[in-house]
Amino acid sequence: MAVEDRQKHGDIRVLSLITALALALILVVFPLEGIATLTELNAAVEFPHPSELLFEPLEFTPPEPERIQLENGIVLYLLENHELPIVEARAFIRADSDYDPPGKVGLASLTAHVMRTGGTESLSADNVDERLEFLAASASVSGFSTLSEHLDEVMGIFRDILMHPVFQEEKLELVRQRTLEVIRRENDRPTQVAIREFTKHVAEGHPLSWFPTEETIQNIAREDLILFHQRFYHPNNLILTVAGDFQRDELVRNIQTAFARWEPAQINFPEIPPLSPESERIVYYAHKEIDQSTIVMGHPAMRQKDPGFIPFTFMNRILGGSPAGDDRLFREIREKQGLAYAVGSFVSGGQRYRGIFAAYSITRADATGKAIQLVLKELQRMRTERVTQQELEKTQNAIINQFVFRYASALEIAARAASLEFYGLPQDYYKTYLKRVEEMTADKILQVAGEHLRPDEMKIMVVGSKELFDQDLETFGAMVRIELR
Repeated sequence: MAVEDRQKHGDIRVLSLITALALALILVVFPLEGIATLTELNAAVEFPHPSELLFEPLEFTPPEPERIQLENGIVLYLLENHELPIVEARAFIRADSDYDPPGKVGLASLTAHVMRTGGTESLSADNVDERLEFLAASASVSGFSTLSEHLDEVMGIFRDILMHPVFQEEKLELVRQRTLEVIRRENDRPTQVAIREFTKHVAEGHPLSWFPTEETIQNIAREDLILFHQRFYHPNNLILTVAGDFQRDELVRNIQTAFARWEPAQINFPEIPPLSPESERIVYYAHKEIDQSTIVMGHPAMRQKDPGFIPFTFMNRILGGSPAGDDRLFREIREKQGLAYAVGSFVSGGQRYRGIFAAYSITRADATGKAIQLVLKELQRMRTERVTQQELEKTQNAIINQFVFRYASALEIAARAASLEFYGLPQDYYKTYLKRVEEMTADKILQVAGEHLRPDEMKIMVVGSKELFDQDLETFGAMVRIELR
């Protein structure tokens, strides 16, 4: 017998011995006169389905971060956590693409990027990279992360990124070329085309509809970055959350010292126009020589502070926004009809202004019309029929059970509190969130769907080859063809 065979034979004997001992133990615990076999034991017990299990109500009270406002206007949200020797920070600054000037869309993004990569008055671009790498830290316009022993130095780098960027010309040119290459390739992916063109038309005239082009990126010069920084980057436009291994009083003193020379200023934010109300359904079509279609349809939704926002998000999860893929669109279009490679719905935005609701489907080209019909049918059914008690309870349980994961770290807890102030939401928004979820009813969902879900006013975006479609797109509304450059 070979060595390997002897080893295997020995292993089998050992396993047999273990099995015999386990059986003997089972017979001691479950005598034959009580229950003859374990099979009969299992048969005698009816185990409920996991979805039918009932648990005690979730009791979760996250710690409260401390809010402090400094003399120059910086707002701090602080939360100590000494489990790990790490300090993390997240910055909230109103200096995003909403404020890109006409003809220079992409300026806000380039400014933030080159503030980090383009060096500061005290460190060159390469020195910033080298120092952060040596410290195993990160820092950018959006915040920083560091071991607590290096907090003072990393805080100083973060301060200089915000206050003293020099916008090194070659670093600007580097990010410009990278951005241009992304723009040149963006029509390669049908889903990216569909989302971009849908957003352009559903939010026409609003900053949400602005996308950088080769022309707008080429229009941006170093002087534009400097002026954008001078206009928006001021201490009274900064909310900074800091969480981790620090001592509160010492940290506050260090932040006050670091940013002492940063003076507040009057900031004139450009007025953001409202999203246009919908009036008629329009179908937009972009041609691509592919054998499948990407469909996105929707309209402006509501703001997060609106009373109907939570019922509307409930409606969306039941319709097509369930992370578990057990929603109506998935069941009806993918499982029953077998038409869609992907199908669902989402609600995006809604913090500062109205968000956007959309349903989508990626399907075979020869089932394009049928997929659109089925999505519209489910949208209409959501407006006219109450959701079932099972759908309601499943959604409630999913939201409640997932809620705790929104507070997975001290930084997330502090940042969530800071975001309420940043977006002008009530400070008790999340404290009362679970109660509002528990009090949700099918009638509330039906009411908000009837008022705010409007299939007849949707913009429908289709990317594909209409020669292969099973129906003319004009069946669903006036069609506008989009030429892809």
